[in-house]
Amino acid sequence: MKNFAKQSIGLGIEVVSKMRIPVLMQWFLCSVLVISAPASADDAKVPSNALEQLQNLEEEAKKIGPWESEAQVITEAHVNIFHQNGWTSEPDRFMLNLINDVSQVAPWNAAQREEIFFNGIQGRYNLGHDQVELVKREMRKETMMVAMKHFKDMVPIALEVAQTRIRKEPFTADQVQKWSHKIEPVMSDALKSVERISQKLEETMSDAQRELLEKDMKAVLKRHRDVEKLVKDWKAGKWNPTHWGLQNDAIHANAMMEHLMQEAEKDGLVNRAIHSKKPDLEKTATDETAWERYVKWFCNSYKCDDKQRGIARSILKSETQKAVNYLSKHQKEIDKAEYLSREAETEQQRKENAARVKTLRKPIGIYFNNLCARLEKSVLTTKQQKLINVEKTQAAQQKATQQTLTKN
Repeated sequence: MKNFAKQSIGLGIEVVSKMRIPVLMQWFLCSVLVISAPASADDAKVPSNALEQLQNLEEEAKKIGPWESEAQVITEAHVNIFHQNGWTSEPDRFMLNLINDVSQVAPWNAAQREEIFFNGIQGRYNLGHDQVELVKREMRKETMMVAMKHFKDMVPIALEVAQTRIRKEPFTADQVQKWSHKIEPVMSDALKSVERISQKLEETMSDAQRELLEKDMKAVLKRHRDVEKLVKDWKAGKWNPTHWGLQNDAIHANAMMEHLMQEAEKDGLVNRAIHSKKPDLEKTATDETAWERYVKWFCNSYKCDDKQRGIARSILKSETQKAVNYLSKHQKEIDKAEYLSREAETEQQRKENAARVKTLRKPIGIYFNNLCARLEKSVLTTKQQKLINVEKTQAAQQKATQQTLTKN
């Protein structure tokens, strides 16, 4: 069974280093790599051919290619993941550096990985000998429990990941969707394990050590919650290479190109939808940042030529400048009223300050009305103006009809 425990290092390593699942749990992901304590038959129920499965997994992993090349991809992926998820605090940076240090060593060199990991933890908290031994003992026990509990799910996933890389094929949303259903329970158990380890370690710590551990655990929980949100998307089939930091991985180059094209098309559809649908005039009137979108809609809707669009931009610039000048004088008053409305202790106070905000922003609405009137008068031809008049009449009739229906 001791050999089995040694081989089970590959279980976590493959899932972490090759799947690039973004830091499911900072210590679990690292600690699952360093299992080396023997387990008895009572401690873990595993398949009768478990050792054979792990040996096969290790052999497959070695076929991927030189670990130095794979480590470069993994390191860049980690950096991308941390950056794009906003994991940039000091505790985040420590964990990023630690997992990248561990990743430089091939998964099958378990003892070396273990040494790097525990040295990093010892240095982080300035742990004494007894504390280090406690961390090793508890971490090995907890990670063995998690690994054995999820053996039947994690090993097949790790094997499929390795074989996909061997074939130099990109991961797909369908694959990740399937894997995510299996990984979610592992995340939950891993979090519980980390919390138990930290609680036992905390009992032996000085105030300074405990303060640092608590800060690190807050970062752990934030990353865990962020990944939980990502997993929900993956389970729904919404995955792309950037989620695992693989946007620069050569194997995923075509997949990234396809993703970017889809995103560009999606953005184009959204923009066309925005510019083809008439903006809510009431909301736009007091939001000067939306005036440009309204002008674009106006010009597209009435098929303005380049000359007309130039006039429209000039009018937009003129009326926007008036709004900016007004806000520069009254923004502090508006901000104060908005704050008092949000923090009001009574409903009456909230209403009074909300009304104050509305009054202060009223001139912005007047400038927008001027913008609309000038666009209709100065930009449109007589034929286009007639079209607007027809639309206004129809809108008035619809409003009157709706009011009648509401009364009845």
